Amino acid sequence: MRSRTPLPTTRIVRAVGLVAGIALLVLPLTASNAATPGSGTISDSSRSASWAGANKTATAAPCTGPNDPACDTYELTIDSPAYGFTVTIKLQPLGDWDLYVYAPDGGLANSSGNAPFQTEVVVLTNPGAGTYTVAAAPFAPVPGAGPAPSYTASATLTPLDTTAPPSTGNEYLTFANHHAPKGLGEDAGEPSIGTNWASGNAMYQSGFEALRVSFDDSVSPANASWRDTAFPTTAVASADPIGYMDHPPNRWFSSQLAGTTSLAAFTDDDGDSWTPSEGGPLNGGVDHQTIGGGPFHAPLTRDPNGLLYPNAFYYCSQDLVAALCARSDDGGLTFAPAVPIYTTECGGLHGHVKVAPDGTVYVPNKQCGEHQGVVVSEDNGVTWSVRTVPESTPGDWDPAVGIDSDGTVYFAYDDGDGHAKVVVSEDQGRTWSHAQDVGAPFAVVHSAFPVAVAGDNGRAAVAFLGTDYPGGAASSAATTGRGTCSTSTASTSTARAACSWRSPTGASARASPLLPAASRRRRRSLGR
Repeated sequence: MRSRTPLPTTRIVRAVGLVAGIALLVLPLTASNAATPGSGTISDSSRSASWAGANKTATAAPCTGPNDPACDTYELTIDSPAYGFTVTIKLQPLGDWDLYVYAPDGGLANSSGNAPFQTEVVVLTNPGAGTYTVAAAPFAPVPGAGPAPSYTASATLTPLDTTAPPSTGNEYLTFANHHAPKGLGEDAGEPSIGTNWASGNAMYQSGFEALRVSFDDSVSPANASWRDTAFPTTAVASADPIGYMDHPPNRWFSSQLAGTTSLAAFTDDDGDSWTPSEGGPLNGGVDHQTIGGGPFHAPLTRDPNGLLYPNAFYYCSQDLVAALCARSDDGGLTFAPAVPIYTTECGGLHGHVKVAPDGTVYVPNKQCGEHQGVVVSEDNGVTWSVRTVPESTPGDWDPAVGIDSDGTVYFAYDDGDGHAKVVVSEDQGRTWSHAQDVGAPFAVVHSAFPVAVAGDNGRAAVAFLGTDYPGGAASSAATTGRGTCSTSTASTSTARAACSWRSPTGASARASPLLPAASRRRRRSLGR
């Protein structure tokens, strides 16, 4: 999982490139920080407003608050209607402008920081009445031709057609936490975990460490032993650590981001021996890599018991504008050149790549226009399609996809209103069920870091951090120290529009401190 804006190094690289490209231009600069016009109101009777901004001095920096003189500002008054609604704020830039929306109390309501020339979108769900400051940050702007503005913007009030119902079900499941001993797993920012179904061991990527966790089931609760098995080349430098377990045949892949590729190796025996990998394509993105695997899609299917490694590996990463994916046909040893999976259709950072049993590949994204969605390939990564979730609005955290044994897709996300929701698709993301609010039983109003897995037909699980604190943005879900998980069994109906979501038992409904830990379930169906 990642935070909602690209890494600072990415922003700096793209700013340098843009500034260099416009350095010879004479830039007309405005002395005022007010847009034209400087204010407006939206309400039930007047549902839209628009404005524009002239060029300003490039700052290569965000807005520091609603009164930052380096940013262009517009005062948007929202007269809240009696029904549920959203306010969609869009900014179409020339060059690179970022968008920040501040609530009436001056706190940040939400923001959008996409690549140059890409539309910035912020969606507020049921915002309180009052005057909001919409601030445009001139990260690396380009002036309009003649009197043309450097950006145009709009705000639109839209009634909500549906409200996600709360999840149902009351069967409780139990989990156990196993913490790493002192000296191991102490730098576990953004860890990855996978389980070897044959050995029962769990692999845990923690910074430069590839930790193997073995369990002794002769006692209850089981004892866990930890060992660092990292391969030397994956333990020296990293811009981003990622681990992935491919099922079957239980191959673990360790990757450390290194420019447009990564330092990587894989193991088939839980770290006792390793094979160095090319790491990814040489033309990949510079940020936010993700690795996934699964069967080849027809007509490239392979015999799972044949001499060749049966599954394809996919390496996807984020570049300055586009996101790209590359395929490996030799078990992760080498990768073909990467191809773009989207350019301006989606923005921000994508989630983790997943492969369905039929070989369909999915990359989730929190902002594809006015919705969240999945980027899908049904031809082994050659071509890709963006398929959005109609009932969603852009969120703050990477969404997640789980895929069960018959190809049903479970999409877990924090919606624009901060709530933790799940939708289901049985046709590769072309259509989706109505959303269910899986945080509602806990009164969760802000959620973060959604994850999803699925296994046997109709069985899936989602987890997220959540808080009942009503103030602030979604980041409060990751900082208040509260968390919750939900586990599900879908109904047997063909459409699966009504899933039964069950909750964890007792004290496990609140998260432990964010320390390295492995939560283990023997149920094989939760392993994909």
